[in-house]
Amino acid sequence: MQPSLPKGILISLSSGQAFRFKNTDGVYKGVLKDRVYTLSESNLDIIESDENLRYFFDIDTDYEAIKEYLSSLSPTLKNAIDNAPHLRILRQGEEEMILTFVLTSCNNIPRITKMINALSQNYGKQIEDEYYTFPISESIARATEDDLRKLGLGFRAPFILNIAKSIDSGKFDVDKIHKMDDREAIHYLEMLPGIGEKVASCILLFGYHRLNVFPKDVHIKRVMETYFKGKDETMFYPYAGVAQQFLFLDDLK
Repeated sequence: MQPSLPKGILISLSSGQAFRFKNTDGVYKGVLKDRVYTLSESNLDIIESDENLRYFFDIDTDYEAIKEYLSSLSPTLKNAIDNAPHLRILRQGEEEMILTFVLTSCNNIPRITKMINALSQNYGKQIEDEYYTFPISESIARATEDDLRKLGLGFRAPFILNIAKSIDSGKFDVDKIHKMDDREAIHYLEMLPGIGEKVASCILLFGYHRLNVFPKDVHIKRVMETYFKGKDETMFYPYAGVAQQFLFLDDLK
C-alpha cells in the first residue's frame, strides 16, 4: 500500500527546525515526546495514523493553499517552494523550543544536536538505548552552571540554567505567551537571558506555531537584501514564517 503523504515531507526534520532526529541514508530515527520513532519514505503512513506525529508534522494545516499564495508573491519564493515542496513547519513543545533555541546562538547544527543530546542524557528520562526524553526545566534547574559547562554548553550554560529556574519557579509563564500578540510575546521572551529577537522569533514559529513570525539570521538577511531589496517580511503576511523556512532552506542548500 502506497503512503498517502507525499515523499519529501521528512525534509522538515533536517531544515534547522528540529534537532532530535538523526538521518541515516534517508531513515530518520529520533524522539518525540516520550517515544522513539523511525521514519522513512517507505512508512509515511504512520504519520497520518499516529496522533503525535500527525500533530508534529502539522498535517491538518492546508499547506497547498499557503504555498499557492506565497508562490504568487515572488518568483524567488516560488522557486524556493518548488525546490522543497513538502516542507512544513513542525509543531514542537513550547518549553523545549525555548531551551533548544537558546543553544543555537553562534552555533551549528552538529554542535546544537550534540548539546541537546547531552542535556537529554543527563536530565531527561531514558526511553531505550541512547534515546532520552527532552528534559523538563525542573530537572535542569537542579543542576549547577559547572554541571552544564561540563556538557559542552559553554557560555550558554548560565542562560539554560537561569531559564530553567525561571520556568520551574513560575517566574516565567510558558503558557502566558498564548494570550499575547507576536510583538508582546517577543518582548516577553526577551526577558529571559540569552534570548534576543531572532531566537524569540524562532521559539514563536516552531514552538507556538506563529506562522507569521519571521526569524532573521545572517542567511535570511542576505536573502532579503539580495532578492527583496527595499522590502520587508510584511510582504509575506500572514505566512511570513512559512516563507522564511522555504527561503532559509533554499539558501542553506
